[in-house]
Amino acid sequence: MAVSANRLELLQIADAVARDKSIDKQVVLTAMEEAMQRAAKAHYGSENDIKVDIDPRTGETHVSRYLHVVELVENDKVEISLVDARKRMFRIMYDAPETSLSPREREVMRFPMTAMMGCPICNSMRMWRDWPGFSAEPIEEDLYIHAEALDIKWSGFSAREALLLEFVDRFANAIDGINGDEVFWSRLHANFTDTEIGDIVVMSGTWLGVGHGLKALGIGSVCALPASEETLRRLRNAELDVAAT
Repeated sequence: MAVSANRLELLQIADAVARDKSIDKQVVLTAMEEAMQRAAKAHYGSENDIKVDIDPRTGETHVSRYLHVVELVENDKVEISLVDARKRMFRIMYDAPETSLSPREREVMRFPMTAMMGCPICNSMRMWRDWPGFSAEPIEEDLYIHAEALDIKWSGFSAREALLLEFVDRFANAIDGINGDEVFWSRLHANFTDTEIGDIVVMSGTWLGVGHGLKALGIGSVCALPASEETLRRLRNAELDVAAT
């Protein structure tokens, strides 16, 4: 959670105290973080594991509550099951309120990953249709077809979308060749901001990594989804396909 307090004022106070006491500014910021943590625990409960981080460059303040992932939840204030943790993680990916990546761009990344995992629920989802508030505009079915096929040359993709599809393909199938490919990174930086590239890497890693992890554990899909009739139809068809094999 980002706290939209007066960032400039916060940094000015830290600077003033540091000069007055002849101490390092970071010492002052750390004391501020600890004071905010105590206040948050007093408000939300001392049993909560709360951490406050103040960016020393911008003054942006983040307040986070940490939960322990456990097999059996005994105290829901400090513990969370793996299944519920996965639900929350993907909800953040789906909502992504702070990203500047468009809904189409996120679907171009998400859908090939779900196809690789073989999750019938995720494969049946069309976020613009099934996730309220995801997109104000419908996304054509051809985008999903060509994204799953990793067809970066499809004319319906924008330059950014085609580059994202290329990235997730290499991220999933040829990761060793990405880091040293300066030409590829130059293309990424020419089309996306550093923040967007961070979002791309985190989202791709989440979809692929958590999907692999849960598949390895045999947990299966636990996405909490609004089930549209089209999604249910696709799931029923997938169930019939499995039953027939």
